[in-house]
Amino acid sequence: MSEVLLVDDHPIIVAACRWLLEHDGVTTVFDANDVLTGYQAFLQHEPDVAIVDLRLQGQDLAGLALIKRIRSYAPHAAILAFSMHLDPLVVSAAIRAGATGYLLKDSPPDELANAVEHVRSGRRCMDRQAAWISRLP
Repeated sequence: MSEVLLVDDHPIIVAACRWLLEHDGVTTVFDANDVLTGYQAFLQHEPDVAIVDLRLQGQDLAGLALIKRIRSYAPHAAILAFSMHLDPLVVSAAIRAGATGYLLKDSPPDELANAVEHVRSGRRCMDRQAAWISRLP
């Protein structure tokens, strides 16, 4: 059982992820829809895991700024980058920004809870499609 902050600006994604996580034993899911409220929610709730969409409010890769801010405040935070991007530069940028893991939005639904558990326990978690990218220099 854990607390998760989900930062995504698409209400249907938030609702679906909340449902999936709550049915997999996550006790509380907080949500925010932009960088500022996401950071404020992280400070207020100090969740076990933050799931951050990389593209927020039409701003390409604005989620990277949030990942960096969370990481600077909480160096050991468990952060899962959540994206539609499979571009090696985007995956690498998310990891360099401080994401503990990377999950594609088109992953099978059961992968979300697995990824949350991996990063919560301090282990790196990479989407199967993006895993090879994490090994790039």
